[in-house]
Amino acid sequence: MKSSTVKTLGTHETAVAQPREPAARLTRSKRRAQLLDCAVTAFARYGIGRAGHAQVAEIAGGSVPSVFRYFPAREALVAAVLGRVERKFLTLARRSHRPERTVREAMHEQARGFIDVARNEPDFACIWLEWSGSLRDDVWPR
Repeated sequence: MKSSTVKTLGTHETAVAQPREPAARLTRSKRRAQLLDCAVTAFARYGIGRAGHAQVAEIAGGSVPSVFRYFPAREALVAAVLGRVERKFLTLARRSHRPERTVREAMHEQARGFIDVARNEPDFACIWLEWSGSLRDDVWPR
């Protein structure tokens, strides 16, 4: 987006476009990670069943074809988002349920961890909650 300033010359105002910095080129893996971040936001906002390449592109400020370049089908996009959510909560479970903890301590730790995710990364909690209650054929088996 170009930024502009307005100069006042007597009674006339003129918009003067300021040159913008060229966008930094991201490596393929960093661009994919950026799009995956935007996909998590899209899935939390629109739901697992409704979010797709267009919503990811809108949030990323990019084009739909560029999202397809990294996620060639909707199934790949869904798998990537759910995989990321899965890793987040499996990591939380592994940290919480250690052999030296009692079941009660582990459950308390996991609950505290889930609350932290809900506060600090609500998109992950939102997707997890929808996913855990979803009976759709393309989502339930995961």
